[in-house]
Amino acid sequence: MEAQQKQCQALAEQERQQEQELRDIRERLQGCQELNERGCNQLESRRPAASLQDGTSLGVELERQRNFAAEFQQEHDALREELASTEEEAKHKFWNQQEGIDMLQQDRDEALRNYNHWQTEVQQLIRATGELTAEKARLLVQKDGLVTIVEDLHQTCGIAGLALGGQEPMDSIMGFNRP
Repeated sequence: MEAQQKQCQALAEQERQQEQELRDIRERLQGCQELNERGCNQLESRRPAASLQDGTSLGVELERQRNFAAEFQQEHDALREELASTEEEAKHKFWNQQEGIDMLQQDRDEALRNYNHWQTEVQQLIRATGELTAEKARLLVQKDGLVTIVEDLHQTCGIAGLALGGQEPMDSIMGFNRP
């Protein structure tokens, strides 16, 4: 159970780290979008000023701004792809972790069922042992009573002058081995 708890904690920590990584990538993506928008706004704001200059300068500035916007767009697209990839990887890891957690829960449930089964069986064995001990005690009392009756009968036969079969039958009942 302790190992399962440690594994669940490790999986939860890994999930928190992945969520933080996703937040970081989203923040970077948002920063790139803001930079892209600022670049486009700058381009738009410079147009009127550039139009006052000759056509060649305006064309060069426009081309430079387009290249700048294209670079931002490429970085933006790359970050979007990285975000999508990271999200997909996070989802995959999450499902793997969820499967691991499900398996651990199934193992725990099975262990609990086994524990309950064995606990029930132990209780039954304890009851059976108690019953057998009580039965043994009753049989010992009955045996002692029968031995007493046989001894009394043996004595009575001896007093009455009847031929005795010897001590062997009595010894076999009592469990003695006399020479």
